[in-house]
Amino acid sequence: MFPRRRSRTERAATKTPLPPVVPASDMPRLRVDGLRLDALDCAFLQLVCDCGHVGEVPVAPLIRRHGRAVRVRDALGAVRCSRCNERAIRRVFAGC
Repeated sequence: MFPRRRSRTERAATKTPLPPVVPASDMPRLRVDGLRLDALDCAFLQLVCDCGHVGEVPVAPLIRRHGRAVRVRDALGAVRCSRCNERAIRRVFAGC
């Protein structure tokens, strides 16, 4: 009836490599995935997915939901890309 869904490794093997995504020039180029939420002084986080999609997540709702002492990578653990629906976040940048 429906074709079998390929596994993530099968899909990854058939993808062509994408060029590295560079954030906008006005964005600070600071990797923040290992920092705690209370160490951030920015309004949002810029997330770059493996598919090349770039999205923004506001910091204030993350702090309200997870608390200030949580690391950014733990707070973003369940985030999915709105384009490919995967949890394949490649980079996290601070956006002010």
